[in-house]
Amino acid sequence: MIRIFFIALFFAMAWVPKAFALEPSEKLLFKKNSLYQYIAVVEDTAKKERYVRNQKRDYAQGGIYVNAPDKLLFEFTQMGFVSLAFLDRDPRDVLFVGLGAGAMPKYFNKHYPEAT
Repeated sequence: MIRIFFIALFFAMAWVPKAFALEPSEKLLFKKNSLYQYIAVVEDTAKKERYVRNQKRDYAQGGIYVNAPDKLLFEFTQMGFVSLAFLDRDPRDVLFVGLGAGAMPKYFNKHYPEAT
């Protein structure tokens, strides 16, 4: 019976989200378990960058430059705007589904302020 208890305890501990270790230049600004996953907002004070992360330490779901929030930090966000080069006119209407760090709407608003 005690063996079953320890086996169950071992498997239960494997499912508990673990906090990731921060680099010396990083500061944890916010953390919370949401309905779907663990979310953390981390600022790298040396690089002046802010990231939205889940429990995987090496993966950032979004990010911004603290001193230039309208610049795009990640290549995948930059590639999201490539299709604008093929439009006949400037975009007038846009819909962003999901916000992440908010970098893409900020970038879009800076370059296309007349769009809604």
